[in-house]
Formats: sequence, structure tokens, C-alpha cells
Amino acid sequence: MSAASPVEATRHLERRLRRQYLHAFVAAACVGPFLSYVLTDAGWTPREIGWATAILTASAVLTAPAWGWADDSLRGGAARLSLVTAAVAAGLLTLSLLEGGTAATLACVAVLGSASGSLEALLTTHTLRDPRTAARLGATRSLGSVGWILGLLLGGLLLTVADHAALVFLLAGAAALTAPTQPRPERERERENPTGRKRPLLPLREVLYVLSITFPLPLSTASLMFFTAGWARDDLGAGPLGAVGPLALSAALELPAFLLVDRLARRVSAGWLCALAFPPLGLAALTLSELPSREALFAVQPLVAISFTLWFVGQSRLMAARVPIGQLASALTLLSTLGRGIAGPLAGIAGGALAAAGGYSALFLALAVVCALGFLRALPVALRTTSSKGAVP
Repeated sequence: MSAASPVEATRHLERRLRRQYLHAFVAAACVGPFLSYVLTDAGWTPREIGWATAILTASAVLTAPAWGWADDSLRGGAARLSLVTAAVAAGLLTLSLLEGGTAATLACVAVLGSASGSLEALLTTHTLRDPRTAARLGATRSLGSVGWILGLLLGGLLLTVADHAALVFLLAGAAALTAPTQPRPERERERENPTGRKRPLLPLREVLYVLSITFPLPLSTASLMFFTAGWARDDLGAGPLGAVGPLALSAALELPAFLLVDRLARRVSAGWLCALAFPPLGLAALTLSELPSREALFAVQPLVAISFTLWFVGQSRLMAARVPIGQLASALTLLSTLGRGIAGPLAGIAGGALAAAGGYSALFLALAVVCALGFLRALPVALRTTSSKGAVP
């Protein structure tokens, strides 16, 4: 039997990476969005549920650098370990809810959050490490959006027919456990280190530089995600489907948006991708502020989707350009955990204060201003970068 051609080998590698994104996001969609529902069904108090959700997020944030370091040390092996650990934790969480107590359940939530919280960054690292797949990061990541929608649908259907709501976590575990094994990258290409100086354990300086450019994007996106459903219910009179429908629509639109961004990434630099992510999101926020309506809420979702995909691909490529390949997992997990760990609480606290003081229109207008300022910060970086194929500074 003849060996597979380079083109066939690349396609096979891409398919496996896409399936990993698909399985990882199906698992994630069966955990985070349903955790409070399952715990409520189990008789937990709101205070206990608050602790559980906080532990799920905090465990992911605190352990992300360790997962990145492990992946760099294992040369790409941490993602599979993370998937298996998440599957075991999901099974134990189901068992603890059915038979165990509160302490055991919270411990399982912590392990599950730790195991699953860095999966996207680890898979992105593997995609960017291999020259055969780096150019199609958006197309590969787009299966994550499909997995998220599929996981929400499967989880919702299971909760409709199952006797025990906790069984949704078994579905998450099955999705993680059946993910394909991690494909091995081509020989890693370490960037030269002409100074001979010892590299720091974590590339904090490079991560903070990238965050200084892109941070307004996760901040604004988190604010929209946290508050649009409540705004739609309170101010627009939308029901449950009308309130969360725009979020599902945005996720669905990410699939074609990622393909378009991949094409754009062949022509412009990562700096430009990051800069171009600000205007669509700013326009979406401004539209919601000045033309509040259900129609506007659905109409701006293509802008939200294209902004997210530009941000994800641009930020990932920008980070990959500034660190050695051998530290890429550490950099991306740290970038993800700092961005999420700061943007989420800040969006909730500051966004809630703005909405309480001036209404949701004031909040959306403030997000439009934040995006405008973010664009002004990113524009000089974009102008300094080249526009060669797949270029990054």
C-alpha cells in the first residue's frame, strides 16, 4: 500500500483536529450552560449554586498555566490528557449528584473545570504549531461552534426525557472520551534564541502586550453575552427563546465567518485582523443603543460573529508570532485565562452598574465607545505589521 500523499495527510490531520474541537465543545456545552439547572433540580440553594459556578470558573483560570506548561513539555500531549480527565470528572460528578454530598460534588466540579477550561487554547496551540494546519485555523476552530450548538441541543433533549438531570454530565463525559487521539505535529520549529538567555517559565510580557491590544474585545463580548438576554426580557418583552435565540444565531454564523477570516488572514497581518475586529462589534453595540428592538438584536448578530472570529484568529496568530513554538501552549493558555479571568468579572460588575445607572442603552453606548478606543489602540500595531501571506509581527 502506498503512503498517503502530503495533501491527503494534511486533510486527515485537519479532520482529526476539527473532530477534537467538535467533541470538546459538545462536552463544554453540556456542562456550563446546564450546571445551575441540574443543581437546582437536585435541590441546591442559590448560594450553593453560586459557589459551584464560581468554582467551575476559578479552577479553570487557576490551572490554565499548568496545562499550558504540560503541553509544551509533552509536545502536544496535554490536550488528550485533558479530555480524558474531563470525561472521568464528568462521570464522577454525575455519581456524586446521585449518591454523594455537596462537598464531593464541589470537588468534582473543580476537577472538571480544571480539566476542560484550557481545552480550546490547547487545541489552538496544536493547530498553530503544525505548518500544515496553521493557515486554516479558522476553518478548524469553526467545528467548535458546531459542537457548542449540538451540545446545547443534545443536552436540552436529554433533560426533557431523562429521569435524572445529572445524566447530562455523562453526555459531556462521553463526548470528551470519544474525541480522537491527538495527532502528532511535524517537527517543531523553534525560533532562534540568538541571545542565549534562559527563557522565563511563562511568557508574561508577551501575553500582556497582546492583551493590551485585544482586551476590549473580550470585555465587550462578555458584556453583550451577560446582558442582552436580560435586556430582551425586561425592555423588549421577549420570551425565553427570543432572549437566547440571538446568542444561538451568533454561534451558528461563526461557521461561515471563520472560513471568511481564514481567507482574509492570507492577505493581511494578525495585527490587522485584531484591528478589524473592533468596528463590527462597535457598530453592533451602537445599533442596540440607538435602535433598541428585537429586530435589531437579531440583525446585529452577523456583526458579532465576524468580530469574534476576527478576534480569535488574529489574537491567536499575534500571540504565535511573539513566542517560541515551544512556549506557545503556555502563552495561549495564559492569554485565555487572563482575558477571561479579568474580562468576565469586570464586564459583570461595570456593565451591571452602567445598566442600573443609565439603562441598557447607556451600557451599549459605552461598549461602542470602548470598541472605538480599542480600534485606535490596535491601528498603530496593524500599520506596523506587514501584509504578506499569513503575516504577523
